[in-house]
Amino acid sequence: MVGGTDYGKSQFNRAIVSTRQPGSAYKIFVYSEAFEQLGLTPQDLITDRPVCIGDWCPVNYGRNYKGTVTLASAFAQSLNTVPVTLSIKTGREPIAALSHRMGLQADYPVTRSLALGVASVSVLDMTSSYAVLAN
Repeated sequence: MVGGTDYGKSQFNRAIVSTRQPGSAYKIFVYSEAFEQLGLTPQDLITDRPVCIGDWCPVNYGRNYKGTVTLASAFAQSLNTVPVTLSIKTGREPIAALSHRMGLQADYPVTRSLALGVASVSVLDMTSSYAVLAN
């Protein structure tokens, strides 16, 4: 699992030690918590529209909104406002707790932008947590 251009020069294990912001890959935890806590399903409808938490107002890529969509469609299109809206409904702490139960070991701050994957995690942590979904 060591990567790089020359193992002889650097044995730094990028899969385990290096961390990155998972971005949209983190959204699965938001949707999973909404399914678990709110009893939602992928076919439930939600409105993709502007949303703000305080002075922070995230937008979708392309700065457009789709209106009423299914959660499955919102996830497939990687819309940003929907997981932020869901995080308001579920609370951000439960989302972080679920991500840890699913395998993320990294400690990270639970901020208002958590739903968009601003936490720093390792590749191994992310892949391990996604394995839970397959089971």
